[in-house]
Amino acid sequence: MAARHVLTLAAALLVPLGALKAGWIAGLFAVLALAAAVLSWRRAVAALGGFPGRVFLVVVLWALATAPFAVDPAGAFALAGILIVTFLGVVLLLELPAETGPGFARALIAGYAVGAVLIALDVFTGNWLFHTLRGNYDPALVRWSAHNRAVDVMMLSTFVVMALLWRQGRRLGAFAAGLAMIAILVPAQSSSAKLAFLLAAIAAAATWRFGAMACRALAALSALAVLVMPLALWLPVERIQALVPEAKISALHRFHIWRFAGERIAEHPWLGWGLDAARAIPGGAETSPVGGQMMALHPHNAGLQIWLELGLVGALCGAWLMTALWRRIGAMPDALARATAAATAAAAFAIAMLSFGLWQGWWLATLGLVAVLTRAALHARF
Repeated sequence: MAARHVLTLAAALLVPLGALKAGWIAGLFAVLALAAAVLSWRRAVAALGGFPGRVFLVVVLWALATAPFAVDPAGAFALAGILIVTFLGVVLLLELPAETGPGFARALIAGYAVGAVLIALDVFTGNWLFHTLRGNYDPALVRWSAHNRAVDVMMLSTFVVMALLWRQGRRLGAFAAGLAMIAILVPAQSSSAKLAFLLAAIAAAATWRFGAMACRALAALSALAVLVMPLALWLPVERIQALVPEAKISALHRFHIWRFAGERIAEHPWLGWGLDAARAIPGGAETSPVGGQMMALHPHNAGLQIWLELGLVGALCGAWLMTALWRRIGAMPDALARATAAATAAAAFAIAMLSFGLWQGWWLATLGLVAVLTRAALHARF
């Protein structure tokens, strides 16, 4: 299997798998990473001294260092092993030759279209796909909540697909891809997805117009967002609830989770509670004032999870990562490429700060594949 075939397969399957069952993306990532290991392991070994490699070493080594004093050391070491394999897979895939041909572009666009149709089809058939693939879920489950993961996977691919169509001169197709995403977002229950799309559009416009200067501003804002997360300790949740009594219970519950996480961070601010501690943090099983556990698995916020588990050292690593990423985006000479990468990065950052657990396998696999596909798409030849 040539490198272009690996990338084409990823392009064709990412969004459809997200629509069917996002957990399958982790399996796709594993298969592609193994193929990349055969094709590019020499390049990947050399790349360990570059940007992806430095990130891998810093994050994984510190995560391993926290495992012995974690709340669940055995679970922490197991997760550290998964992170090692995952980050190595990302480095291997990023080291595949980025030059792709028309087949890659067709696969990415077709996969995006198929994924959009699957999401829409599932909604209008009463979640038939959802219940078939995931088992007999409660029929009272609100329909759109079943698609939060699918919507987020599709969104992270939207800007790349639009850029490909725009570069091909298919401007109406680019607008259609964006409108398809908006049409799915409008009835969606996920407020975080809607906010992420809005922030992505703002980031794209800013970097298109102001270039590297906008990227420097976004780097500072992203790093600051990670570093100030412990201030969640003082979230005025009761005042918010009193002022906005009609607010969604899910949003109020998340505020309680964030404040609880801030309280736990204050107890171990320097080194954190150890990798994967969010799953078993003391007090996490208690019931919040609006129902639900104070923290069942994770705080639904990547910045808080880094602080909670890896402390100030981990937060500094996260801030450094965001700064370095935005610096690389700002160095792109082409305005369309810069805007595409900025929109994708902004959307991913917003979703990570509002939704999923940082170490969820499908989420890490999605982020890795989106990074690889974005890089390949911006080098595509037609």
